Amino acid sequence: MRDKRRQVYQSIKQELKQAAGNARYFTIEFFNEYIAAKKAMHENAKKGINDHYEKNGIIYLRSFDSVYNSKFYQKNGSVYCLFLEIAYRDNQAILAL
Repeated sequence: MRDKRRQVYQSIKQELKQAAGNARYFTIEFFNEYIAAKKAMHENAKKGINDHYEKNGIIYLRSFDSVYNSKFYQKNGSVYCLFLEIAYRDNQAILAL
């Protein structure tokens, strides 16, 4: 499973580099955190747990706090948005990792 996760990570990183010219701060550690947050979000929803909170008028998910605090999210936001497009497209494959 780790090899498959690394392959998906490398593929996404390459796609980000091609689309944006860089993938700065998109690390395997970030990718692992994102997958964990995504799975936690789904588990919370299944259990009926409200994972949302508001800060400065913006709705956040507690399960994604580690993602929000990452360098990739904070320092390379435009490429993070591209990552979200890819993650949405490949959602089922990513959740299976």
